[in-house]
Amino acid sequence: MDLPERDLQPLTSGEVVADRYRILQPLAEGGMAVLWLAHHVVLRTQVVLKLPKGGLNADVASSFLRRFRFEAQVSAELATRTPHIVTVHDAGQSAIGPYLVMEYVRGKSLDRELLMYDALAPERVADVIEQVAHALTVAHAAGIVHRDLKPSNVLVENREDRPFVKVCDFGLAKRLGPGLEVDDPPQTSVAFTVGSPPYMSPEQLRGKTTPFTDLWGLAVLAYELLTNEPAFRGTNLAGLMEAICEARFTKPASMRPELPVAVNAWFARSFARRPEERFGSPREAARALRESLGLTVS
Repeated sequence: MDLPERDLQPLTSGEVVADRYRILQPLAEGGMAVLWLAHHVVLRTQVVLKLPKGGLNADVASSFLRRFRFEAQVSAELATRTPHIVTVHDAGQSAIGPYLVMEYVRGKSLDRELLMYDALAPERVADVIEQVAHALTVAHAAGIVHRDLKPSNVLVENREDRPFVKVCDFGLAKRLGPGLEVDDPPQTSVAFTVGSPPYMSPEQLRGKTTPFTDLWGLAVLAYELLTNEPAFRGTNLAGLMEAICEARFTKPASMRPELPVAVNAWFARSFARRPEERFGSPREAARALRESLGLTVS
């Protein structure tokens, strides 16, 4: 089936996708997709609709559809095993192209929270990282590596003055084992990157994925939450990749003097260039982070 080459940006409030999702308003925009708040006209509930950006030819639209289907299958199953992963309800294609439907989380992404504050309190960072680690533990047990941990892919609701976290966007996830019955997406092409460069691990930059890839990503996330600065920098992409491969970062306790010096050692281990020298699991890393921040470990 040839899909029309249509720019999805002009979608307006009131337009209906796939005969049942009425567009309400845009929520966020990424490099390849746009998120819209929508109303399910049959169930009368609010959902989030994920649509690719820009005009699509038939080949690219087919790749998006297969990747959306993979993301939907992975997220739907993992969400039954942990409350810390966003549930995906549906994926398909309509007259305007591929779409994916997920639950509407009444909170904000961490990148938006960082826009509101200079940096997050250590207690909040520890709580967030522990819940992200729980989500990763469940994913890894099912043979899934997320590969794209970053503030925009972590949603937070406040419940009784504590953060409640949901990890989203398994669109770039990698299946390493037979834990889930899913339809594997197409091989990465120019249309799909394998992550966001500032958050990628050294081995990921070389095209290799292991569960330790997510441990690196977890540490990059923690660094940004504690400092509101990226862990790795470069004047261009080559410089950024060099900084990552050399694990060259500024010690966070020197940037934020109220942080315990012990947190520097946590990041040094988390950013070990050899994956096997990092923490052994997401839960171990999260527990050690809380200890290094001088917080009570439950």
